[in-house]
Amino acid sequence: MSDDQLGLDLGVEVKVDEGVEAWADWIAPERMESQIRELIIATLPDIDKDLPAEKWWQDPLLERIGKAVDEKFADKQDMIISDNADVIDQLARFVGEHFVRMAGAQWVNQAPLRPGRPIYDVIGPAIRFQHEEELEFSALALVDWIMTEGWVDVWLAARSYARDWVEWQQRNQ
Repeated sequence: MSDDQLGLDLGVEVKVDEGVEAWADWIAPERMESQIRELIIATLPDIDKDLPAEKWWQDPLLERIGKAVDEKFADKQDMIISDNADVIDQLARFVGEHFVRMAGAQWVNQAPLRPGRPIYDVIGPAIRFQHEEELEFSALALVDWIMTEGWVDVWLAARSYARDWVEWQQRNQ
């Protein structure tokens, strides 16, 4: 097969669903890490900017990040506006990745909760737990949870889900 054959136009239009492409871009590991890094380095105050990404998920740094999140996102009404869409995305990714890394959750794409909104127009990022398929949180529900209840509540829930996940793994081996 030559390179010339790859460029042939067979008259078939291939359409890529906008949501599929947007989801692939959103879930890409390098994009996930860059948005979380932006949260930690630029959005949150007083976090050591030079630490490698794997340290973000370990105490005592995770505890410091959690406290900084509580301080930064104390006023929910000021944050949930279109001007803050990128910051809300950063926070959603951080909280979701905490559940992915600690409690065996997986990122999934559900239908957008409210299409046309400034944050997640054509995709619906959410986390789902392997050990309890009905247990699912949209990215915006995670943001609401942390803004309403605070980091400690989210952290405690992740620990509880982690215990459930370990028990589920042991039963299913």
